[in-house]
Amino acid sequence: EQAHIRLDDENRDELERLFEQKEVVRFDWENRWLKGEEYFYILANMEQYVRQMGMEKFGIKRHPESIYVEPINGLLYFVKGNSIGSEFGFPRLGIKKKYKWKKMNFTTDLPKRDPVVSYIVASAVK
Repeated sequence: EQAHIRLDDENRDELERLFEQKEVVRFDWENRWLKGEEYFYILANMEQYVRQMGMEKFGIKRHPESIYVEPINGLLYFVKGNSIGSEFGFPRLGIKKKYKWKKMNFTTDLPKRDPVVSYIVASAVK
C-alpha cells in the first residue's frame, strides 16, 4: 500500500505512471477533502480499490448501514448512479438511525463545464 499522496503539479508524472499501471494510491481522505482529480483517479481505478482496499460497491440509493449507526471518518464507498442528484439519496431503512445524512453544497475547484468527475459530499448529524 502506498503512503499518502497528494495530487499536485510536482508529482503529476509519478501519478500518471501509477495510473497507467492501475496502481492503488492512498490519498489522505481521512484528514482532508480530496480534489476532483483525486476522486477521478479513484473512480477510474475503482475495481482495484475494491479488490485491494476492500471498498464496497452499492446500487442506486444504497449505502452501508454502518453510516447510520456508527459512521467512520474517511469511509469511501461507491454508489451506482447515472447522474448526480436523486439517485444518491439516503433512503428510509427498517433500522433506527442514530445519524442522519444530508447532501451538502460543497464548493470544489472542479470546472463547471465539462467536469472531470462529479461527486457528492454529505455530513452527518446525530
